[in-house]
Amino acid sequence: MKLSWISVPLLLHFNAAGQLDSAGLEKDLLQKQSPELVQFYQACNNRLVWFGTDGETARKNLYAYLDSAEYKGLERNTYAYAFATASARADKKPASAKDSLAAELLMTEAAISYVRSLVAGNNTPEFMYEGFVNKQPVDLAGITGEYCGRNKFILLVDSLKPRMPEINMLEEKLTEVRQRITTTAYQEERVISTAAVCTNSPLVKKLFVLGAMDSLQPLSDNTVKKGVKAAQQQFTLLNDGVLRPTAIEQLNIPLSERIRQLEMALDYYRWLHAACMSEPVIVVNIPAAYLKVYYKDSILLGMRMIVGRPATQTPTLTSRVDEIVFYPYWNVPRNIAVRELLPSIKQNIGYIEAGNYQVLDKSGNILDPGKINWKSMTASNFPYRIRQSTGCDNALGIVKINFYNPFTVYLHDTHGRELFMLNRRFFSHGCMRMEKPMEVVRLLLDGQPFPSGIDTSACETDQSPVTVKTRLHTPVVVWYNPVGTDDTGRLVFFEDVYGRLSEPARKSRRPK
Repeated sequence: MKLSWISVPLLLHFNAAGQLDSAGLEKDLLQKQSPELVQFYQACNNRLVWFGTDGETARKNLYAYLDSAEYKGLERNTYAYAFATASARADKKPASAKDSLAAELLMTEAAISYVRSLVAGNNTPEFMYEGFVNKQPVDLAGITGEYCGRNKFILLVDSLKPRMPEINMLEEKLTEVRQRITTTAYQEERVISTAAVCTNSPLVKKLFVLGAMDSLQPLSDNTVKKGVKAAQQQFTLLNDGVLRPTAIEQLNIPLSERIRQLEMALDYYRWLHAACMSEPVIVVNIPAAYLKVYYKDSILLGMRMIVGRPATQTPTLTSRVDEIVFYPYWNVPRNIAVRELLPSIKQNIGYIEAGNYQVLDKSGNILDPGKINWKSMTASNFPYRIRQSTGCDNALGIVKINFYNPFTVYLHDTHGRELFMLNRRFFSHGCMRMEKPMEVVRLLLDGQPFPSGIDTSACETDQSPVTVKTRLHTPVVVWYNPVGTDDTGRLVFFEDVYGRLSEPARKSRRPK
């Protein structure tokens, strides 16, 4: 919120009891387009909070929170920190009634902004398409005013703090890293040696600051190897204590970048927490190749996913589920049809029958592939559409979950289930394959009956697709979040598989 209007002369008055002229307050603040301040002071009975009877205590409490904002992943200067620092001193008093009111309102805006940041984050995650509006918490200004009017700001912060597991773990990790950087006066130094021994000083220091080791002294080679294993787990690598190039690469990511990733993830999860307080939200994290369903402070469902290769990336987006298709056709995208299927068909026309494919003309009529001159077909003159019929070999399995987006991607089942056993699951053309699709379907239907005659435990050949419109229109979020929890609940840094986290990459995506 812009604060420049604070310098405008204020014509309001307050009496000896510290009570503001409520009519004048509402009129003045509304003229300055500050309805939140009106809500705040209505909730605290139009009394001064920061420069009233208990103002000194209130100012000190607010200052204490702003002073430690960086441990919450927040930039304290966003909240008039310099002013709050000076105001926390008992000998710093405004020179006049007008100055008192200007100072009062500045502190109030800082308090409301700080509370909103803790509850819903500062920034919206980066999405290539946004199909639903996140419902932000209502009346935070009024709630803040109610608590501040009773000098209970500390209780307010505790009561509104999101209880989502990832948020708590991210705050703890951020505090740990920042404190260890400070206590060791850490200076960035590259890890070069692959020896997991106590004499490898750059390695030992980095392991300690990352929280992979509890102490710098006393040390043994065995302790360092255990630290390497713990770091490998943080980076979702094979945790055998051997320093391979992949582990060295992750260890050499500067701590400033790790802190930025933690702060970014905190913003993401706070934004998500605001969204999932009123309804379940399906979240696919691309670098984790993992799906979770959040509702309030709980995770209702979790499963491994297969997402896009670096060459065919899964897009970030938000949308809402509108339908579930049982026994779907796979309408092969044109680029896949001409680049991958056409060469195989030209070599052997039997590829069509073996893969349970059908060839359709522009009107949707099924053609006899034996009557097509495949030798003459090229990527530039291919006039047909190819789809795969339902069955055990269908690339989409037995269910597909649709939600509008301009990229034509969706969630779906798959017959290639062996890929879920791998740690790196980036194999698709952009769509997202679910490890446990029917669990997602049951959650989306929320008691709606399955279509009659549908046996989801089987994969009937040539079963006609059946579409069910969903009643709930559950939100779907597909994001690129650098930090989260693995399937054991451990906080981890994910590999930047698409190369989106580096500063040059981020700058290239910012609007000009």
